[in-house]
Amino acid sequence: PHGKYASGLQWLWSVAFLALMAWFYSLVLISETTGFSLLYCMLLGITIYMVIAAFCHDAAHGSLSKNKYINAAALYLGFALIGVNGPLWRYRHLHLHHPFPNVQGSDVDADSSYLIRLSPNNPWHFLHRYQVYYSPILYGFVLQYVAWFEDFFHFRNAIRQNPERYKNTKMYIGFIGSK
Repeated sequence: PHGKYASGLQWLWSVAFLALMAWFYSLVLISETTGFSLLYCMLLGITIYMVIAAFCHDAAHGSLSKNKYINAAALYLGFALIGVNGPLWRYRHLHLHHPFPNVQGSDVDADSSYLIRLSPNNPWHFLHRYQVYYSPILYGFVLQYVAWFEDFFHFRNAIRQNPERYKNTKMYIGFIGSK
């Protein structure tokens, strides 16, 4: 990424990861053995992460495309594939994470888990000695947690903090539609 917006290569990577995501999802559905199903689920999880990192994250920052409608569509549709509300994730990411990344008490991501210590300023617990071993397993559940718990929590808070923007029919339909 050398410019302000995604290059042709970045778009190609995004499309490739979306295609891989669809492919692994179809393999999960048609797989007849548990071992292969688990393998495809792991590969699906990795490609979902790559779609979010290479596509949705840039759209949230408005840097995927010069066209704000393409950014909005990519954000909404990309996150909707995994059950997360894109506009709400954007708000959370830009307003609750970026102002103070990894600062204890100010970054929603750094403070989000007792089980995983993401900041050196967070309290250390004996369990954190082993997080290198158990965190990959927990990360497999992060998207489900964001979609079914954190999204509802942040939507409720967004309505309380900015009712003019979030307490309307369009936002409710968009939120429910992403699930």
